Amino acid sequence: MTETASPDVRALLRKQLMQGIAMHQEITELMISKKWFHPYELSEQYKLDQLSAKNTIMVGNMNLFPDETNR
Repeated sequence: MTETASPDVRALLRKQLMQGIAMHQEITELMISKKWFHPYELSEQYKLDQLSAKNTIMVGNMNLFPDETNR
């Protein structure tokens, strides 16, 4: 932003930055309210991350497609 020559471009970039920060805040608050994110309880967040990793591995190991995919 500091290297922009045009004040109009600088204002546009600043506006986009502020919108991005606001969206990040909304998403973070939503995740906290749904107990998907625990920023102040690291042990709880660690458990949730481990569960997510386990579920990801289980989905990756699923046979989602039949052995023969030729039509």
